[in-house]
Parts: sequence; C-alpha cells; structure tokens
Amino acid sequence: MNSGFPVNDAMDIKKKILEKPLQGIFVSLRDPSMAHLASAAGCDFIVVDQEHFAFSPSDLVNFSNACRASGVHLIVRIGEISRSCIQHALECGSSGVLAPMVETKSQAETLADFCLYSPRGKRGFHGLTGASNFGRIPEYPVMANQTVFIGAQIETAEG
Repeated sequence: MNSGFPVNDAMDIKKKILEKPLQGIFVSLRDPSMAHLASAAGCDFIVVDQEHFAFSPSDLVNFSNACRASGVHLIVRIGEISRSCIQHALECGSSGVLAPMVETKSQAETLADFCLYSPRGKRGFHGLTGASNFGRIPEYPVMANQTVFIGAQIETAEG
C-alpha cells in the first residue's frame, strides 16, 4: 500500500539507472524552483551540494517537495559521513545521498549502515517524517532499504 503518495516512481532511482543513462545537475542555489527548471530541461535528478554550500534541513524539505512535484529525484551531497548529516538528507524525502571523499572500506560501510534500516543497517526510524508521508506508508522502511541511492565519491588515490 503506497497511500497514493507521489514518491517519484516509488523513489527507485536505482531502477532507472539500470534502464538508461540518467542526466542531472548539481545545485548550489537555495531556490527549490531549480527542481522545476531541471525537469523542464529533461533532467532525471538534481544533486543539492551540502558539502560546499549552506543548505539547512528546511531547505532540503523544500527541495524534496519541489522534486516530487516536478518528477525529478533529489540526491543530497552530504558534507561528511555522519549519522545526523545522512539522517537529515534522507528524512526530508530525498532519493539518496552522495558522500564525498570516501577513502576506505570502513567509511563506505559506515555510509551504507547510516542509510539503511535494520536489519541491513543502523538508520534511525521516525515514522512521522516527509520521507514516510508522515506515517501513511507503513512499509516505508522496507521500501527505503530497497530503493535508497547510496553514492560514494572516490576522489583521491587512497580511495
């Protein structure tokens, strides 16, 4: 039961990646209308860059709502691999996260742990967030584990 909530093709950007090359843009402007512009330009996703620019949790919620309305997936490039950064990025309703400067297997495992719900990971659950349509998607943890995009940027020789 999906409760009729528009979740961008069940939020499954991973399924789309397997079907065809996707197009997207990095966003540094704090204007959620960028999602509508990206959709009009034929983009499949936008990446909100929290590593280099100041986006608040409220900004992420606004971007998430705009992305849902325009049919574009939201990926959040987090500033660091931490539970709180990842939690805020995913609970707003994004399709996933992109972590910069992943250099070790341990960092990649921690990233995955924080993105996935038990029993596959250690992501904390709150049933009344935008990601779960405020509790109206009872199967949200299972669906999220299947569809969340987890990206690791390997930017150095150590990685």
